Amino acid sequence: MLRKETLEMEHEHSVQAIRARLFTSATVLTGIVFFLIGSAKSRWSTASWWSSGLATLAIGASAAGLAYFVGVLLKGIGE
Repeated sequence: MLRKETLEMEHEHSVQAIRARLFTSATVLTGIVFFLIGSAKSRWSTASWWSSGLATLAIGASAAGLAYFVGVLLKGIGE
């Protein structure tokens, strides 16, 4: 029985590690896309490509962080 519990704990740890890697990957890729969208936007504005990219990244990251925080606060409501 101890072996089964150990395997279940190892499996749960493995699942959590995979979820953490997926979350990190999604966060990084989203940041890259925000920066690229901002850089492309600079073609139609007077801002430099890197300035426009960083501004869009900052706005997108702020919105995503706020949405995540609200989700954490409201997590218990649906249960």
